Formats: sequence, C-alpha cells, structure tokens
Amino acid sequence: MAETGAREQMIAAAERIAVERGLAAMSLREVQLASGQRNKSAAAYHFGSREGLIEAVVAARMGPVNERRL
Repeated sequence: MAETGAREQMIAAAERIAVERGLAAMSLREVQLASGQRNKSAAAYHFGSREGLIEAVVAARMGPVNERRL
C-alpha cells in the first residue's frame, strides 16, 4: 500500500473499529493491522498517539460538515 494513502487507510480502519467495538477497544496496533500497514510504528508516525488518531478520525468526519456550515 502506498505511503501517501497510509494515513487515510488508518483513519478508515480506526473509524471501523470504533464503530464496531467502541473507542475503548481501539489500539494503535489494531489499527495498523486492520489497515494493512506492515510498519509497526506507522500509526505513531502519522498521528503521534492514540489520541492523535482519534482527533484525525473526528477531523476527517467533521471537515465536510464544517464546510457545509460555512
């Protein structure tokens, strides 16, 4: 998988995991595996932390909503 899409793939995987099992069940390792990333530090590289990943998921969902509001 291309590195340019790795961030988006991890955001999508994190969202799926959060919807299916809740945020408490979501770990960076699980997101890395679910998104097909072989690099074990990919999530930490792109988001810094689990909280950073959660913020990225919220931003990805809220971006289009906020654009419509404006």
